Amino acid sequence: MKLTATVAQTSSVLLDTPATVERALGLMKEAAAQGAQVLVFPEAFIGGYPKGADFHIDLGARTADDRDTWIGTLQHIALEGRCFVLSACQHLRRADFPSDRMNNRLPQAPETVLMRGGSAIIDPMGKILAGPVRDQDAVLSAEFDLDTIAMAQLDFDVARAANGSWRDAIQSETTGHA
Repeated sequence: MKLTATVAQTSSVLLDTPATVERALGLMKEAAAQGAQVLVFPEAFIGGYPKGADFHIDLGARTADDRDTWIGTLQHIALEGRCFVLSACQHLRRADFPSDRMNNRLPQAPETVLMRGGSAIIDPMGKILAGPVRDQDAVLSAEFDLDTIAMAQLDFDVARAANGSWRDAIQSETTGHA
């Protein structure tokens, strides 16, 4: 079965949920016009990703990563899980953060890039199907065949690898020892 998936690389309209929802609806229309059946938004898209902001409270560790090395991690996740990976990263500039409403430790220059993006779509064998795109808003799409998952699992059976060889399991079951 073929599927067209899309990831949106953009930022929220911080502290303006209705405007962010409007942005999301526009991106949904754009993706649908391109034939997308699945659209993935960045982490915390509707609420806004608090890059560098502490809101005068302590927050847990954030997981967004826009370093060049992140693509290798995505490929590893796809290979290890024998799954498609759709990574939607935010592209953020300092101008996206209203300094009068947030306590943040960010540079003041409005064009300072805070998160470069790096969105990508990876297949179960670790092949990059789309992206990575950096330093701009983007909508990335890729068509893929879900049957690729079964083929990739024949190459590396994750369940068997995690639980030992099936021969060892059968021998242990029938003889009492491996």
